[in-house]
Amino acid sequence: MDRDVPRIVEETNPEIDVATMTMMVYSLPRDASILKQVDAVVVTPGVGDEWRVHEAVRLRGDEQLLLVAGQNLGERTAYQFTPEILQNEFFLSNREGIHIGGQADHTLHQAEWLFSKVRECNISSLALVVSQYHLLRVYLTFLKKFLKEGINPPMMIPVPAPASPETITPETGVNAWMMSRGEIQRILRYQKQHHVATLEELREYLAVLWDSSLLASQRMDTI
Repeated sequence: MDRDVPRIVEETNPEIDVATMTMMVYSLPRDASILKQVDAVVVTPGVGDEWRVHEAVRLRGDEQLLLVAGQNLGERTAYQFTPEILQNEFFLSNREGIHIGGQADHTLHQAEWLFSKVRECNISSLALVVSQYHLLRVYLTFLKKFLKEGINPPMMIPVPAPASPETITPETGVNAWMMSRGEIQRILRYQKQHHVATLEELREYLAVLWDSSLLASQRMDTI
């Protein structure tokens, strides 16, 4: 039965490429020793997924920046984040080093804000906290923004905010299983518009990332 499909398949298609990119991005290590060393923790709020922000606040160390990207304030479930709200409702303990974006209609606007903050704050590494179904598109959108600007991207460690895939997204009323389908279609569409990184661009970026001093010790092929 196993021999019906060979282990090595040369033929591909856009959907296979998206699945491959997901596997490779999610294979990056995100243990505590790495997350404690990044310059900033970044979260992209949206569609009422409060657990994204809770996880970002939980992960952020006292010496790290916290970047809360803007969101579409026209959404029914949108939060108007302030340091006070982060402290009172999301248990933020240290209000120093907090940067909060304003209105962002979509992920590309969030990427543009992040790009400006990374340059302003001289950030070379960050943990990117997003809901699991949305993480790949955010990751690829941020990566593409830096590539288009001709700026070396920072080290980005992907952190799926922990939530059951059965959890209902407040803005849409459906769970992560359902939300994932639209994400795949959006990735494919926005790649054609040059707003999302391609498989080749991701592969080149990850090759550099794995050779960095922070991840080099994690490589099994160096043992």
